[in-house]
Formats: sequence, C-alpha cells, structure tokens
Amino acid sequence: MPLVLTRKPMQSIHIGDDIIVTLVSIESGQVRIAIEAPRDVAIVRAELLASRQRTRGSVMQSFRERMKKAKTLD
Repeated sequence: MPLVLTRKPMQSIHIGDDIIVTLVSIESGQVRIAIEAPRDVAIVRAELLASRQRTRGSVMQSFRERMKKAKTLD
C-alpha cells in the first residue's frame, strides 16, 4: 500500500537524501508540484511512461514478426 500524505501549498516531502517534492499550488482541480532531484534520476509522468512502454512493445512485436518472416524465407 502506498504512503499517502497531506500537504498544503509550499510544503515539501523529502525522499531519501536527494529528492524533494514540494506542493506548489492547487488551482481548478490541478495540483502543481516541484521536484528537486539529481540529474541522473529519471522523472517521468505515469501516462508518458505507459505510452512509451506500449510503443516499445509494438516495436518489439514488429521486430519479432520480421525475424519470424526472415526465418521462413531461409
């Protein structure tokens, strides 16, 4: 189960020693956050990550199909 915290605007959450998540504002049902993290930490919105994984999956499927077709041509 995930940890769920309540924050007010401009309050922060520290994750480990290197990551700080700050609630910047809440307007019209949207929450704005600021994330401070080392450059080597990837920060990706979940919907973009899901899209990227679907794209990778279709690329791999296409590759497998081409490999099967190439084997049948031998």
